Amino acid sequence: MQGWDILLLMARLAAEAGDETETLRLVAAAGNIASHYHDVESSSLYGETVVILMDLDLNGIAFKLLLPALGRNADLARWKAVLWKRDLTPTDFASVMRGEWNADASFLTLPILLRMAKNHELPDSEAVARIYTAWFNSCVTRLPSFRLADMADALNLPADISLLSKEGRDVIKSLSIGLSSWTRGYVTAATRQAQSRAALDLLILEKSGASLTTAAAGQVTRDPVSGSPFVLDPAARTLVAPPSSVASSIEPLALPW
Repeated sequence: MQGWDILLLMARLAAEAGDETETLRLVAAAGNIASHYHDVESSSLYGETVVILMDLDLNGIAFKLLLPALGRNADLARWKAVLWKRDLTPTDFASVMRGEWNADASFLTLPILLRMAKNHELPDSEAVARIYTAWFNSCVTRLPSFRLADMADALNLPADISLLSKEGRDVIKSLSIGLSSWTRGYVTAATRQAQSRAALDLLILEKSGASLTTAAAGQVTRDPVSGSPFVLDPAARTLVAPPSSVASSIEPLALPW
């Protein structure tokens, strides 16, 4: 990721020099690196993790370093277009899960099950494969109908694993290790992403002459988990996540000026 670091260092130098056009060009180029992980035929949990971390890092750098350096005359509409190219929704997560299956099943999961069956380590390998496949398909199919706040419910392990052997139950459980934590991280990232969008919405409204404390709810991005507006501290000029399942892990976001 040296190219990513170099682009962001160059973006900071351009911002310090007051060259907003060059700063935006470099920020967009850094975002395009993340797009190489995201805009592929089959995403994966690993690839999407990289994309999310890069996007959140880019947002943080923009608010802490680049926008403060450029000042109040920054073209906020252009920043909004450059910074936020991707959404984090249950439907998007379903696409990632589908890609995870495409990448994982053929090269890892099913070969492992076949090897275990061949070595007599798994007496019901076919049943395990069928239940695991049906569960994964159910997750991908159901996710788009869930809200972010309830998304983890779509990933519950199938109840019929009690019919499997002990070895089979252990395999199913091991295949889902880390998924609940990853899902919580995805939901948290969705709120953090929306928090920075809301902050930029407020700055755009303020620049147009509106009062931050009386901004119309429909003009400012809301928390996608709780559906509530972010909470502005006008004195500290920080934006805090509203109460939700992930709010306690999200730091207040300081406006750049």
